[in-house]
Amino acid sequence: MRRARVQRPVPMARVITHREFKLLLDAANFPTKHSVIDFNDALTEIAASLGVRYDQFDSIDSQIRQVRFFDTADEALRQSNVILRIRQDQSTGWPDETWEVTLKRRSHDYQAAADFNVGHSLRFRERFKFKEEIVRDDAIGTSRRIFSNNNVFESPLHTFSAPVARIVEIFPGLEALHLDPDATIEAVNKARVFEVQARLGILNFGKDAAAHLDLAVWMRPTSDAFNILVAELAFAYKVVGTTARHQEGHEAADRFFIELQTPLHDKLAVGTTKTALIYGRDER
Repeated sequence: MRRARVQRPVPMARVITHREFKLLLDAANFPTKHSVIDFNDALTEIAASLGVRYDQFDSIDSQIRQVRFFDTADEALRQSNVILRIRQDQSTGWPDETWEVTLKRRSHDYQAAADFNVGHSLRFRERFKFKEEIVRDDAIGTSRRIFSNNNVFESPLHTFSAPVARIVEIFPGLEALHLDPDATIEAVNKARVFEVQARLGILNFGKDAAAHLDLAVWMRPTSDAFNILVAELAFAYKVVGTTARHQEGHEAADRFFIELQTPLHDKLAVGTTKTALIYGRDER
């Protein structure tokens, strides 16, 4: 008698694993490494004035990565709040042999993000993260939340340019979007973006809420120069507990994000996410 085939469960995240706070900044503020150091010194003073302990790293380590996004010509993925992105570390001058692939579903609705299948059919180890992303709203001193269900894995594939039918075979969850199977997925705007990310330090908000603070600058290469697009200041930490003391740490991080916007008001950029710039519009 043949044994019944066991169906693999749909991989998904149902609890928040990380909290990440993001502020877009005008990249013109960071023309040199020294300007980043000066900015980090200013952050130390700002954090102290807001009652948050900030430990700068002794030296600022940075990495450079090439970033590409994939979608249909009519942006069917983006219209469904799905992002398909690849990144390759090129910090040493020699590109990595693999690309970091991310499929994510973002939504203001927790359940809509949590229930979406971001798994893949390839034989690569998957890392699932369910993030609560906190971004600035329209006015200074405001915030709003986006839930982001992520699957991240390493792959030798350097492109996902293919018919939708083939991409759905790789990411079965996309079938729920009812995409046109004859459409083609290509690199968005044929754009290659280079991201320079600097690790600045650690913000301490309380029990198990030590957030690493990073500054990322995005640039697009032209024929003889780099066109700087935007910078993003972000701090994030892993959610490891649900006690009252853990909640105090979350609330302290929320307050800091709100209060930080005032002393940085002249450096803030319009918009909420870097991704929207690749698509050529503001994303709200």
